[in-house]
Amino acid sequence: MSYEEKTKKYIKAKKLKEKPQIDLRYLKDERETPEKLFLDLDREFNFTLDPCCTEQNAKCKKFFTKKEDGLVQDWSEDVVFMNPPYSAILTWIKKAHNEALKGATVACLIISDTSTTYWHEYCLFGKIRFIRGRLKFGDNRYPAPFPSVIVIFDQEIRQHESQLILF
Repeated sequence: MSYEEKTKKYIKAKKLKEKPQIDLRYLKDERETPEKLFLDLDREFNFTLDPCCTEQNAKCKKFFTKKEDGLVQDWSEDVVFMNPPYSAILTWIKKAHNEALKGATVACLIISDTSTTYWHEYCLFGKIRFIRGRLKFGDNRYPAPFPSVIVIFDQEIRQHESQLILF
């Protein structure tokens, strides 16, 4: 191998080492919400329910784990903080939207992805707060490989006028 080839190989290897790798824990459904983000939102909303969490990462006194299945519970009397399992995000967003129609206020921490069905069918009718930068969930070393957003559904579900451009 020539000096030039060795140099290129070294530079390529060094670049690979310097790039943050995707933390595989982000691929799991149980991501702990960043504490500061939750506390800031809780000061504003005074949350009463965390409907999709584990006992270890519950953010509210009242919470539902997989065992209690928050999707079949009534949230209509609650102020809800929801960091849903992203593998079933459409189901959880639909539930949040429907519970708001019954009286709940639901703040959803989700992936900011405007290319999805859930975004166009539900999120656009909520109040949208984009988060600058990428969040670090729990004790992960690196930020999430995706941007996040807070979507708030409440009794003022709005009619959103948007144009969908198909091509």
